[in-house]
Amino acid sequence: MSPLEPLHNQSTVRFQAGVVSSAAYSNTVITFVAGPRIRLQLTASAAEAAVGGIVTYTVTAFNEGNLAGELTAGASIPPGAVFVPGSVVLGGGLLPGADPAQGIYLGLLEPGGSASFRFQTLVTGPVPGGALVNEAWGSATFRTPGGRVLAIGAEPASLSIPVRSAALAAYLTVGPALVAVGATAEYVLRIVNAGSSAATGILARFSLPSGVAFIPGSVTLNGVRLTDADPLAGIFVGELAPGSEIGLSFAVRVDSSAASGQLASASVEYVTADGEPAAVPSNPALLTVVPPNPPDPPEAAKRVDAHQASPGDILSYVVTASVPSGPPLYAVLVDPLPPGLRYLAGSLRVNGEAPPAAAGSLDSGLALGFVAPGAPVTAFYRAEVLPLQGQPASEPLAVRNGAVVRFSAGAGRPVESEVAAGPALTVVTAAAFRVAAAADRTVSEPGETVGIEIAIHAIGSQPAEGFLSGFVPEGLQLLPETLRLDGEPAAVLAAGLPLGLLLPGSVRRVRYDGRVAADFSGSELVGTAALSWSYELEGRVYRGVALAPRYRVRIVSQQE
Repeated sequence: MSPLEPLHNQSTVRFQAGVVSSAAYSNTVITFVAGPRIRLQLTASAAEAAVGGIVTYTVTAFNEGNLAGELTAGASIPPGAVFVPGSVVLGGGLLPGADPAQGIYLGLLEPGGSASFRFQTLVTGPVPGGALVNEAWGSATFRTPGGRVLAIGAEPASLSIPVRSAALAAYLTVGPALVAVGATAEYVLRIVNAGSSAATGILARFSLPSGVAFIPGSVTLNGVRLTDADPLAGIFVGELAPGSEIGLSFAVRVDSSAASGQLASASVEYVTADGEPAAVPSNPALLTVVPPNPPDPPEAAKRVDAHQASPGDILSYVVTASVPSGPPLYAVLVDPLPPGLRYLAGSLRVNGEAPPAAAGSLDSGLALGFVAPGAPVTAFYRAEVLPLQGQPASEPLAVRNGAVVRFSAGAGRPVESEVAAGPALTVVTAAAFRVAAAADRTVSEPGETVGIEIAIHAIGSQPAEGFLSGFVPEGLQLLPETLRLDGEPAAVLAAGLPLGLLLPGSVRRVRYDGRVAADFSGSELVGTAALSWSYELEGRVYRGVALAPRYRVRIVSQQE
């Protein structure tokens, strides 16, 4: 029976008198069922998958009920595959950070309506059972005609996609990354069988760029030299078991700079367990040819004198530009400050000297001049850590201050290289506290006992040692045996009541009783509490005080 078909309920009474039997039937009560009925459909972009391939899944929800429901739907990631981050698409738009395994909110789905989203997975292998198996799930909430809010599960959907039994993948690399004319380079091909059965008849063919020559006798297969093998004619590998891999390498001589920037590739042919021929291409491998003995690339580094700081601190930054070898290069430093810092005017120095105004600025580009081998140039400046803004006070702020140094043959000449310096990381934290104090009554009289409770909330991002003082108002005599810190007995020292280390997000509670002095002549007790806190970062000590708002207890005499 469909969940939304009307419910029919009828009673039957049977009775017997002697040999005569009979039955009586009640009226039929019909109850109509209202609510959404969500059916899910799971489809894929391919009927068959291969290791290394992308499969796009689409989850579609249909409301076949008679009420609208707010729907969240998701899908599992099949074993043997991984979710491609950033691939979730809903309504034609990407959903950065969304994960189908966590559920995707599809909104309000009206009766007869549908909604869908899609996502991608990468088949990595091995694949259990030779098939990608996953399931779509969902749930909806809806409001009944009577006003109640209920939840209902969606009818799940599952899908199984076969993965080719023998699925080879080929990965080609070349090294070194930079090679000079006359030198040798080595190509390495990794062949991986991520399928569930063996691949046979494996043959690897290579396409090499012009300007290189294969060195005969350099072919190795898993470390075994094959003296007669030729990568251009094809190298026979043989059989590869499931879950196994094999390595194939050979050397070439670089005869011309024409090989620079050209791509090499490989194609691996094989036969599957079903007897079907198959082939898989490798990724392309790029060879870069450089002049003999190229100079070392220019370098840039950035450092900061403090890796932990609090608002108000002054940080010192040093950027060093250097040229290890070759001709001198002209350097320009681009170093805009990140949010949370403010440049300290007049602090900029280049090799210890204040630069002229014509040299530019850190934001748009500061000319450092020519940098020669063995003579690095340093830029120094200071910046103030600003109060934390735009984020919760309980969260530390990671200030990553990076820079870029642009090197060229001279001022106004095209930039030859751009080197990143840093980032120099400083974590900014600050201690902050909220203190509240209250009495257990608003009116008392001399000789009567008054209970006081104080709450200390650590709302900052930095732990600090805390002492509580000034928490016994004038005219109230502390009963020491009643003093409690978080429910445990406590004692007051000369500096106050020690609270220990106050961690971010923690709450400490102080409770005590006091007796109104018999000779107290005032009209009211006025109470507060002062929290003194301190902490240390990299040898620097920070202190502060937080006060509780005042509370008042009116004192009446016994004659009143």
